[in-house]
Amino acid sequence: MLGAALRLGGGQLAAQALTGIQLLLLARHTGAAAFGAATAWYGVASALVPLCDFGASARLLRDGGRLGAVPAGVERLLVVRKSALLAVVAVLAVFGLPVVLAAAYGVVRAALLVVQAGRQLRGRAGAAAGLVIGERLVALGVGVPLVAAGVPAAIALLGGLLTGTVAMLAWSLFRAPPSRGPATGPLRYGLRFAGAGVAGNLALLDTVVVSAVAGPVQAGFYALGARLLGPLLVLVTAAGTAVLPALAAGAPAASRVVRLVGAASVAASAVVFVAAGWLVPLVAGPAFTDAVPAVRWYLAALVVVVVAQLLVLVRQARGDEVAMSVLLPVGVASGLAGLALGAHVGGAAGGAAGYAAACVVVLGALVWRHHRAPAVSTSPG
Repeated sequence: MLGAALRLGGGQLAAQALTGIQLLLLARHTGAAAFGAATAWYGVASALVPLCDFGASARLLRDGGRLGAVPAGVERLLVVRKSALLAVVAVLAVFGLPVVLAAAYGVVRAALLVVQAGRQLRGRAGAAAGLVIGERLVALGVGVPLVAAGVPAAIALLGGLLTGTVAMLAWSLFRAPPSRGPATGPLRYGLRFAGAGVAGNLALLDTVVVSAVAGPVQAGFYALGARLLGPLLVLVTAAGTAVLPALAAGAPAASRVVRLVGAASVAASAVVFVAAGWLVPLVAGPAFTDAVPAVRWYLAALVVVVVAQLLVLVRQARGDEVAMSVLLPVGVASGLAGLALGAHVGGAAGGAAGYAAACVVVLGALVWRHHRAPAVSTSPG
């Protein structure tokens, strides 16, 4: 189990590192304002992924853990639900190229999540990790030349990400074509997980909020921390994905993995917090020196978010996915409200501070729920 968590976590970390390189090159080449606008569109695209997936991949992992096998119709799930959504992308074409790229990325990335879940349940964690690494390698190889050629930053970033996702999805379906059996609950499957998944990625609209309230330059300062610190959070989400089936089955080792990953993420956040004063100008350039306070406040928020995510994982494994699907959207809305208020008062740093304060409140609500309802029925449904 720890090996699977490390393979998935390592794959996600490598993918985040590749995305981080792409974003750093974008920041150095375009400046804070263009970087802020591009990362705002990246947030929109990422927020669309769970809206398209709608909890399907998370439920697959839990059900597979309980059954000890891959649920029937896994591959058909993406064929029935995701291909129908592609028609929506064509309609959105009237709103401009960034909108189309963001919507297409959401649809295709959601399909790839289902494929990755299927690989993991078949004991192929390395293959699942390889998909996301390949996705970001292609994105880097396409996106960086587009920026160098003068393509607008947002289009170059989204175009590279979409190309990488399409390439990996096509490759995976070519290697293992979808089964012809009945689809696994094509309409309602995963619905009870949807709120938690959607809420998690709607938080990526934070750069959109800062840009609207404080302008693109402050959004760029905020995004430097919010997007480039992804590797500190992705280990938690990847490990959570790896151990969710075992947690659902009640394996004690799964809880130890969760605690170990949480402690590692908190320790890494503390190191970056201390080093931010010289690290930010070093990696992003002198133009981003003023982003240091925002990066530090975001790191404080990140520690709280890590603890909250691990708690949500435990509650979902115990069958409390409905409560999590209610609490998390409320928490994300509170976080974005705190972000907007803080950004209005103090720009990027104020926004990150407001977000951190809201995260503390949300964590308190999750802890209250955890101790109030320690045991929930885990019957399928």
